[in-house]
Amino acid sequence: MIILFLILLYFVALAKDSCAINNPVPCGFEGVLSVSRVFLGISSEMCVDRGCCFKEGASPSCFYPNMGMAEITKVHVIHGCHFDAGFVDTTVNIVNRYFDEIYPRIFSEGTKYEKMGSNVQMKFTTQSWLISLFYDCPQGLGIHCPSQDALKQMDQCIDKDWITWHAFPFVSQLEILDESSISFGIKLSNDLKRRFNKTESHFISQNDVPGTTAAAIPILKKNGVNGVSQPPNVPNIYRWRDPASGEEILNLNHRNGYGGWSSLDDLVIIPGYSEAMLVAFNGDNQGSYQPGWLQTIFNAAQDFFPKAEVVASTFDAFIEPAARYVEANPDSLPLLEMEIGDTWVHGCASDPKKLAMMRVIERERTDCEASGACDEEDPRYYDFSRLFLFNGEHTWGADTKMFLHDTENWTNEAFHRCLEEKKANFMATVETWKEQRTWGFDAPLAALKDHPLKEQIESELALLAPSVPPLDEFEKLESVENVEFGEFIVSISERTGALVRLFDSITEREWCDEKHSIGSLQYSVYNSSDYDAWEDGEWCDA
Repeated sequence: MIILFLILLYFVALAKDSCAINNPVPCGFEGVLSVSRVFLGISSEMCVDRGCCFKEGASPSCFYPNMGMAEITKVHVIHGCHFDAGFVDTTVNIVNRYFDEIYPRIFSEGTKYEKMGSNVQMKFTTQSWLISLFYDCPQGLGIHCPSQDALKQMDQCIDKDWITWHAFPFVSQLEILDESSISFGIKLSNDLKRRFNKTESHFISQNDVPGTTAAAIPILKKNGVNGVSQPPNVPNIYRWRDPASGEEILNLNHRNGYGGWSSLDDLVIIPGYSEAMLVAFNGDNQGSYQPGWLQTIFNAAQDFFPKAEVVASTFDAFIEPAARYVEANPDSLPLLEMEIGDTWVHGCASDPKKLAMMRVIERERTDCEASGACDEEDPRYYDFSRLFLFNGEHTWGADTKMFLHDTENWTNEAFHRCLEEKKANFMATVETWKEQRTWGFDAPLAALKDHPLKEQIESELALLAPSVPPLDEFEKLESVENVEFGEFIVSISERTGALVRLFDSITEREWCDEKHSIGSLQYSVYNSSDYDAWEDGEWCDA
């Protein structure tokens, strides 16, 4: 997926930091791509915004303050692939690909690596949501539920750590989930850890999501998460504090795809700390790297630090001891207090009804828990909650570039004609949105069975259906100019429906007029000139 992200202004705590250090550690990526695709070096302003030091002409020119690089004795290689529950294909096809192809391949390759006995071993980071579906496979969604032999293979993969997962069920738009849902997502992941006698995870991977709101920090921290990974203009790793609550976690970022091994600033290195991390995630739903590529990645890590031990690892194996080191040495990393929530979350507006339904169900879940009527120990409620979480996954249906792929029928008339004629590409796109609702609402509600919450939710959802209100007691006005409503005199534009006068007769204040209307509905139309302006123009300057 191609991501655009907004660099936001934020507060940087850089007081009393020293920039006179030897063997400096690169503070994130040293270059950016301009609009014209020219690679530019990092500016001093960008570097300082990260809470780091800048020295013109030095290598690196942007580096962490206070401490230099320690002797690196171990490099953790984190291997996995990005997961999209949709976008490039239907959700059911993607889930079945993991069950039918990716997981069996990991078992086969893990067995081969084990027999080889080298440091290159299988340790694949996947999503706990998929593992949950694998072991507790819901009916009626078209999932190829695993056979007993497949379950035994997965048991072995988890037992040998060939397959592992982080602390959230998938890459999520946390901003659209409420606190209860986020907390349950972390619980689901760690319930699976406990089920297989594995250590709980305290790290969530947010690759492909450009930013996360700082409001999530106290929720994550309360549920035991101390690390999160996602990518704006910040260092590769830093202390991230929510100014409202004062809670703090470690945030890790990689701005170029899903990891890399081409240069030292691809790695996560903490000044003064003896271990480093290299993240090497394969492309969307591609599964594990082929053996030759995985060997290349391990060789690259070894080339960076010839004396270090290079191991197949997990996010938690690196971050847990690293967090203890940072806690004991807080000056080793910059402390940033900022909001890096971004406009990318606007994708959830692709289905306003789905979003409204989510809000209804989240309210009912929260109220039910508060009243004591809903208990996570109840298997009906637990199953409902794990399936409902799907709505927070970061892909909301098909990639229209791939599914719709229509550059001709862009007028309203042509667009609606294609819908009426049920053109295949239009219908295929619509079906992915319907599938999202089936997985996110129909399946969870079915899982509730006879739980009283089901009837309550269905009753509230019914209120979302549009209806014409009773007009018996309404009086039709001949004019909408200077109509008296209590202490206010109101005028409404017959052309736009906006308020063009709102006069307070007590204070004698005019709140709006024809040139300063309130509640005016606007419909924006874009054409090729708008695209040309953004494609060829400068997005910002000094």
